[in-house]
Amino acid sequence: MMDYIGKNGGTFHLNWSGHFYMYNLLRRLGADLTEWSDFNDGEYISERTCKKWVALLRHNVGGLGLSQDIEEWILDFASFLDKCGGCYQY
Repeated sequence: MMDYIGKNGGTFHLNWSGHFYMYNLLRRLGADLTEWSDFNDGEYISERTCKKWVALLRHNVGGLGLSQDIEEWILDFASFLDKCGGCYQY
């Protein structure tokens, strides 16, 4: 499991399946994933990177042919990233 702990507060939790789904989605959308961690080791994702991922997710989620539940889950993650101020991966 991976918890994303926001510098500004808040936490977003993904199980391993969700963590790798999100990784593959961001990769598919062309995101720079150099700050993404495959391990819950406390690696930091900068606010700048979070905002870039938010833009990619929000811009593309509607055109991916996903179920409404999955789209909402992706947008929930984007909302967390948008407000977190950067986050740690545990």
